[in-house]
Amino acid sequence: VRFQNAGQLSNTIVRDSSTLDAGASLYGSNCMMCHGPTGTGDGAVADFLIKASSIPPADLMGQASQGSSDGELFSFISRGGRIGLFSREAGVKSASAMPTFDKLLSEDERWALVDYIRFLAGK
Repeated sequence: VRFQNAGQLSNTIVRDSSTLDAGASLYGSNCMMCHGPTGTGDGAVADFLIKASSIPPADLMGQASQGSSDGELFSFISRGGRIGLFSREAGVKSASAMPTFDKLLSEDERWALVDYIRFLAGK
């Protein structure tokens, strides 16, 4: 999915308590160490990432993330963050430390993360 098409992606799962529980578990296992418990980019390895690459983890509660559509968030998760998505589109290696979760998590699991990120933001 190219970024200009990401906003057209629709969440394929129903947001309910089981989806949010799954999202919370996935977030705890895959995201919290960088993005922190509340999604503000202050996870346990955030300082290391900044020192190693000068790229901090995204603040998932900030306007750049919360102003993105669900489809855009899904694409960022899938392709290694905003930097990873744009790098992949340009055909260059990403400078982002974020993995490409399209190879690690199922589509439903990535949508559950989108739902959980929205839940963390009170949406």
